Amino acid sequence: MLGSSRYVPSRFLIGIVHPLAEHSLNLSAAASPFAVPALSVIALLTAVSGHFGAAVVASVLGAGFALSAYMRFVVAQRLATRELIIDTQGRAAPLTLAFISDAHLGRYKDERWLARVVARINDLIPDAVLIGGDFFFNRGAIDAQRLLAPLADLRAPLGRFAIFGNHDVGLPGHDRRPILDTLLPSLGIRVLSNELVALSRPDLPGGPTWIAGMGELWLHDFRFHELHEAYSAMADPGALIVLGHNPDAMHEVEPTDKADLFLFGHTHAGQIQLPFWPGFGIPSRGPWFRGEYSLPQGRIYVTSGIGETSSSCRLGTTCEVLMVKIR
Repeated sequence: MLGSSRYVPSRFLIGIVHPLAEHSLNLSAAASPFAVPALSVIALLTAVSGHFGAAVVASVLGAGFALSAYMRFVVAQRLATRELIIDTQGRAAPLTLAFISDAHLGRYKDERWLARVVARINDLIPDAVLIGGDFFFNRGAIDAQRLLAPLADLRAPLGRFAIFGNHDVGLPGHDRRPILDTLLPSLGIRVLSNELVALSRPDLPGGPTWIAGMGELWLHDFRFHELHEAYSAMADPGALIVLGHNPDAMHEVEPTDKADLFLFGHTHAGQIQLPFWPGFGIPSRGPWFRGEYSLPQGRIYVTSGIGETSSSCRLGTTCEVLMVKIR
């Protein structure tokens, strides 16, 4: 069951069309080291013997296998760094936040990939790190300690914070919260669920930056209105950054509940972004699934994440670390 939210996409798309496409890509990518050379030889031999139709078919099939290999072994292994500047007009002291989401460790990527992501974050010297949920993908048994161990190496003087995504709470798959509730704090990660946390820089002019760590939308636990009321009641509130998982939550945010920035993951920016079918297979119903948008409630950014789910492939998207600079 994917959950009871009205924002869950059709079961035909998620349950039939998308899985068939993903499994086909996975099989094609796995077979590509053997299929591409074999089909190349067949295309050459059939062309030489004058069977040009067969040569064209073999060439097209070979190109398809080669493309799937490129999507899995090249594109999905790239890691970009993107930057977003939030100008608070002096309301908040300058600081830098690193944001990642959707690692989905356990099937296609493991602790070696996470260690690479952690090294990239540390090179950027953030004041704090925000993690937008969906730590694992494998629906069976996992070695959570091994997979998440690199998180202990994150360096961020103002803290490291995380929320849970739909996969973490068992929508779909196993509910990993009993594991994560114990493991993440042992790695120096504080888990937030509809909580406000102040990040202060007393050495610099300006107020704090508040992080609103949200509950999971598909559990009907995204209670931003309450947090916004508490934030608005402060005498010197500074800036407000909302850490969420599913951008469909913006359907439930009142226009008057404003923030400087809403951060989300969940969509992988499409993961496989088809120009003729944007948003194919994305598990959301809203129009916000890729990059930055401006809404009455404030700016939102939807990251492409750092991992993959049912398909090991990416096309038209890149794994990314987002650096948010508060000014």
